[in-house]
Amino acid sequence: MDLELPLLVLAVMSAVALAVRALRVRPLAADWAIVAAIVLAVAGVGYASFRDHVGVVSFAVWFTLGWAPMLLSRAAVAASLRTRGRLAEACAWAMYALHPTAAYRLQARRLRVIALEQAGDVEQALDEIARLIAESKVSVSEPFLWERLMALRTAERWDDLDDLLQSIPDGVLLRDPSLAIVVLRFELELGHRTRALERFGRVSVRAGAARPHDLACVAILAYAGRREQVDLFFGAQLRAAGPELRRLWQLTADLAAGRTEARGELERLAVGPRGLARAARARLLFEERTAADPLDPAQQDLVDALARILEAERRYRFGASRPTRPYATWALAALLLAVFGVETALGGSTDEVVLDRLGALVAWSVVERGEVHRLFTFLFLHYGFVHLTFNTLGLLVIAPFVENSLGRARFLVTYFVSGLAGGLLAIARDTWLPSEPSALVGASGCIMGLVGASCAILLRGYREDRSILAKRRFLLLLLLLALQTVFDVVVPNVSQLAHVTGAVAGFLVTLVIGGRRAR
Repeated sequence: MDLELPLLVLAVMSAVALAVRALRVRPLAADWAIVAAIVLAVAGVGYASFRDHVGVVSFAVWFTLGWAPMLLSRAAVAASLRTRGRLAEACAWAMYALHPTAAYRLQARRLRVIALEQAGDVEQALDEIARLIAESKVSVSEPFLWERLMALRTAERWDDLDDLLQSIPDGVLLRDPSLAIVVLRFELELGHRTRALERFGRVSVRAGAARPHDLACVAILAYAGRREQVDLFFGAQLRAAGPELRRLWQLTADLAAGRTEARGELERLAVGPRGLARAARARLLFEERTAADPLDPAQQDLVDALARILEAERRYRFGASRPTRPYATWALAALLLAVFGVETALGGSTDEVVLDRLGALVAWSVVERGEVHRLFTFLFLHYGFVHLTFNTLGLLVIAPFVENSLGRARFLVTYFVSGLAGGLLAIARDTWLPSEPSALVGASGCIMGLVGASCAILLRGYREDRSILAKRRFLLLLLLLALQTVFDVVVPNVSQLAHVTGAVAGFLVTLVIGGRRAR
């Protein structure tokens, strides 16, 4: 498979999808719309001027301006959750270098403050906050409420922090969700459970948000004493968090639930200047205030509603309420790589003789010679490294959700039935319709079957649970299927029949065998 055309199609489709999303959100994401326009312009000019290298150039532009900033943003969040503030700051500055907007620069500066606070450099953190206020021309939360809140908490000026929290109106939080997260966490940390949940109820309902940020969610669950739900949250949505942060919130939940044995461990954690120690000291300092501020039934219902939203999110984001490691997916990926190694060792993955010896699907070999094993072996063979790369990446991205949702046995049934259905239909076409003999290889039909299976799971989730996340992901997969169809039409030597058949088969098989999994 030639690399140029697939990369060009991938860059163009990604840019179109990015443009649609940027133009739909409110406020308009003009910066990302500009990135999409640049990629499309490069692709158009390149196709007219330097067609031999247009795919690599277009994809490189897309990766540099679009994909890399997104990956760096995720890396910054993951590093911050593992209390590796310096790494989070470095990722944020790299993201700003590739996507130089005022919002990303502000994010990088704030992550520097958090990094200093996490490391226990209180004076440097306060100095950085002062410089940030003095130098910044644009702030998302005028008049620098985030910076003022962080300064008071870093200096452990709890009374002043409490006064400032009370003075912030709900309207400001509606305009700045990142500030709302900080306000909610700090109010809970100061022991004001009722006040925080009342504010959360007003802001979240008026904002129309499905749920707040991950750290706000874990704060609500922990201060409501929901230890089991905290553990579930760290096992899925916050699985990137480090052990220290996880333990802090587990102890917070235990303390809020009245388990006095948590106090001793919190006291040990509270020693030192680091940010986690400061957080532990706040929990111990305001323990009595928290205990004296019980949640009324309406607030308990609010926490229950949040827990239900988060449980549904785990099912339709990770595939299960308690997602496990996708061992079957990893085994399949390893098998694809191993078979490709065998192809290479025997003479090359693009050598048709080698592919035929190893079991490529050829209609006359199955029908006339009875080599039924080819219906299975062709699913593990690939024509060239690009073909293998696309299929392996697709498997690793899509399959874990289906495996967690269906369980390993039904996942494997869906995977192989989808691929087999595409192979059988290809044999029927080549047998009954006059055409040039062709060999079919690749796991694409299986992977498209997993896309179809995901559609079935998400559609059922929306119809039965009315999950907004399930609906959004279902519509996203429909867009993916449409883009894949365009890809199949444009790129030569791609079996559109196997892809469509696999997707339909995966969808139907999952509707039949993929009822909600008993946990």
